[in-house]
Amino acid sequence: MSSTVRGAIDPLLGYLSSAIRDEAQLLGGVRRDAQFIKDEMESMNGFLHHLAVAGKDHEGDHHEVRAWMKQVRDLTNDTQYCVDLYGRRVGAAPRSRGVRGHARRAIFFLRTIPARHRVGKQMKELMSRARDVGERRQRYGVQVPAKVANEISGGDAAMDEELHDLRRRLVDAEPLKDATVGLINWLWLHKDGHAQEPKETVHGDTMFCSLKKCVRFLVPPVFSLAIGCQVPKIPSTILVIAIVSPDEADGGELAKEVYNHSSVASLFECKAFVTIQRPLFLQGVLRDMIRQLRRPTGGSGEEEEEEQLEDREELQKHVKGRRLLVVVENPDHPSPWNEMKEILDSSGCSPGSAIMVTTKDSVMAECFSPNETVTHSFVQYCFKKANRMVFVKWENRDIIRRVLEKCDPDLLCMKLLLGTLYADSYTSEKQLEDLCKSLEYSSALPDTYSTATSRRQHIMTKFCYDKLPMMDRCCLLYMSIFAKNSDVTRQSLERRWVAEGQVIQGDGREAMDRAQRCFDGLVARGFLAISKAGKLGNVIYCKVHPFVHDFITKVRKEDNFGNKSLPSNLAPHLSISSDIQWHQVSHQKQHGSVSSCNCFSPVVEGQGQGAADDITTFIESLPTFSRVARVKVMDLDCCEHLKNQHLKIICNNLFLLKYLSIRSTGISRLPREIKKLQQLETFDIRQTSVPSSATRGLLLPMLKHLLAGPVTYRSDAWPDKEISTVEMPSKIGEMTEMETLHYVEVVEDDKKLEHVKNLKRLRKLGVVIQGKQDDIDRLLRVITELSLCLRELSVWIRPSRSCEGPDDVVLNMEIQNKHSLYKLLEKLSIKGITKGLPNWIEDLSNLAEVTLRQTSLTDMGILGKLKGLRCLTLRHESYTDDDLILKTEEFENIKFLAIEGVSHIKRIVFEPGTAPKLEKIVWTFAKMNITKDTIIDLQNLLSLKELEFSGDFNPSDMQLVVAHHKNCPNFKYTLWRDISVQE
Repeated sequence: MSSTVRGAIDPLLGYLSSAIRDEAQLLGGVRRDAQFIKDEMESMNGFLHHLAVAGKDHEGDHHEVRAWMKQVRDLTNDTQYCVDLYGRRVGAAPRSRGVRGHARRAIFFLRTIPARHRVGKQMKELMSRARDVGERRQRYGVQVPAKVANEISGGDAAMDEELHDLRRRLVDAEPLKDATVGLINWLWLHKDGHAQEPKETVHGDTMFCSLKKCVRFLVPPVFSLAIGCQVPKIPSTILVIAIVSPDEADGGELAKEVYNHSSVASLFECKAFVTIQRPLFLQGVLRDMIRQLRRPTGGSGEEEEEEQLEDREELQKHVKGRRLLVVVENPDHPSPWNEMKEILDSSGCSPGSAIMVTTKDSVMAECFSPNETVTHSFVQYCFKKANRMVFVKWENRDIIRRVLEKCDPDLLCMKLLLGTLYADSYTSEKQLEDLCKSLEYSSALPDTYSTATSRRQHIMTKFCYDKLPMMDRCCLLYMSIFAKNSDVTRQSLERRWVAEGQVIQGDGREAMDRAQRCFDGLVARGFLAISKAGKLGNVIYCKVHPFVHDFITKVRKEDNFGNKSLPSNLAPHLSISSDIQWHQVSHQKQHGSVSSCNCFSPVVEGQGQGAADDITTFIESLPTFSRVARVKVMDLDCCEHLKNQHLKIICNNLFLLKYLSIRSTGISRLPREIKKLQQLETFDIRQTSVPSSATRGLLLPMLKHLLAGPVTYRSDAWPDKEISTVEMPSKIGEMTEMETLHYVEVVEDDKKLEHVKNLKRLRKLGVVIQGKQDDIDRLLRVITELSLCLRELSVWIRPSRSCEGPDDVVLNMEIQNKHSLYKLLEKLSIKGITKGLPNWIEDLSNLAEVTLRQTSLTDMGILGKLKGLRCLTLRHESYTDDDLILKTEEFENIKFLAIEGVSHIKRIVFEPGTAPKLEKIVWTFAKMNITKDTIIDLQNLLSLKELEFSGDFNPSDMQLVVAHHKNCPNFKYTLWRDISVQE
């Protein structure tokens, strides 16, 4: 709870400091009262800081501490409200100079005396409350509990970056996925009946090299024999590999993953998966195999029982001359196994055929396969990774294994432990000993399996939660307002954290930077799961594990985090820190004093009729509130039937708003009252019918993120539809807090674009401009001026009114002084330049992601020279030649190549030595004749892992091409002729 109260105090101290420094806005007495409150709050904040670091939040065991902290939180909220109200009603004094300026200031002071008087009276009351709260702590002996003495900090800050990345990869690894990759590569290495030496590369990042690392750290040494050059010769025709699962891990699950993998389907010509049951009848097992191997026929009757000799003959008929894969699950005796092995050996199947056997008994595994054995153990897998992440030299490192054994087979608990060790590599042995004792005691209780699992997860989640930093803890508790298993957008989540004050500026970092750091920390620790990732692995959507959601929901209620009266169906849409008395809203709704309508579209998950009615009821009841609601967040995404008057009500009453999203709503205009939202930081109007001129007079001095954009957008095989966005605000140069200005239009010959150079905090810029050289020159000057801060740039160029078509757009985008660029740009999107890319792009050493549309390239020379490029996306008319050629020694670090709707490209050529780190290719088209020559020299891509096609085509030839690649990449395809495509 101390962390949540501190999260509320920190931003308040900033407000008070700012107000006290501006003596012109405060009367003498009010200023002294504000200074006293600030001093008291700083003392309380220091006490809470000591309380937070005392270890495991011991305030939970002291009722006096919890009661005192509740009083501090209430005082903080009321003081924050008073300061915000003062800023709203009084505002800033005129800054004019001279006699006229003094006259204006005198009139301002006279006009605001009543408001100052009311605020001064409230400040007196708050000062008295602050004194009482401080004295009450001493009167009741509220003290800091004893601090746990074994905390060590500061290790991660000085950690070498490369070592940090290695530890992060260890956390991110998946045991089942890694083991599947290892087994598939073993099968491909033995596809000719004997082991082949995997080819090393200078970059060391091929799938085989990754497999060597996987084997070295994750599985027993006996499996590494399959990867080296000295592999014992196997006398039989069929290779045998045994998967032994000594603990709770399921070897059959691993075998199924391998069996169903797309690369295995292209390697083996026939497959069978049999499960051994008791009593064992060998003939029954053979018939089961024959049924799976038999090619479909038109017969419908069942065949009569046959002798074993006849079964052998039929088996031979189906597998002779073909490469066979058989999975035998859970055999428990070597005798029938040896007989079945002999039958398969004599069946005449091709070299490279294999049998995978799963068992729990290591001795039995040696009988099945004396040469090749894989141990599939979550405990062993996680133990080896954990040992590599802990820096402290303990006398007994086996404590980690004991903890993991108590967690087995719960991967959630194991991942949470690994995430905690990743974030706190100096975790003490005593802490883990206490954790192990708690798990041992829990497992000894006579409970059902589900109860024991829940108790185990609770113990591990609490252990990891208690080790979270204060700010991360607040951000995790905030996730409890969303419905269980719901996907949450990362960017909106981080902006809401900042707006709610869960994350604040500090440690030399901006608030958004710290929010991103908190998010990454929660993902690395395992509290947040990735629902959808971008092309470079960046998180787009996330969600919380159901049990973790239950845990933080309980903690939020215990710690009084946020407004407890806020209905759960409205919590994702409104500020969690609001002081709304929802029983008043419910009372008005019951008595019909306000109307309600179904705002939310029925297709949006988790948003039903009740949420829609409550949202509209709340908005329409705002004018009746006797006290202005302290609401900082309103997220109204997908409220399709929200009307213009609702937005007007919001602007007239919720002037403390910091986050407002009307994305995908029915709002068609912005009211003049929008200027009242002087504290607004995020304004999202994407996918609305707001006219382009609506933002022309917009001036919000605190605005940081203005998000506008197209009503419809496609990135697949069809050309992009015309973008619909809003105009650049006339006074954009005065909104100096701006960080994101994405998709605003600059009309022809409009000089407002030049004022963007005043936005020294701008990190993301997206503009739509007319195709005139003067406009391009202004844009280039802006890029040069903002090169120290700009990280993402998106430029869409429309033909000028004087041009007859896109082909007439002949523009010069060269920058005269390229040395003035600081080359910090990381992401670039260009559409509408039909004569190639400017040369200054090749000097952008940090450029990692490029997206092109209507650029009419004929070669990839400039892009191929970019050392930092990791993702390239080619869309409609970006490339006009039939052959897309990636040349030798180009694209050194690219990992992702996407071709979406480029109708000109008919063939891709990969020359030797090109794109050594390319892992995934995605090709989307309407209809194409795909042959084995569509992709030339695919084998030159040494790190290829995945190939994905979407369109109307025949996949058979490409399956053969992929099958011959030594990395056996996963080939995915979607045939549009078989599915309905939604426009």
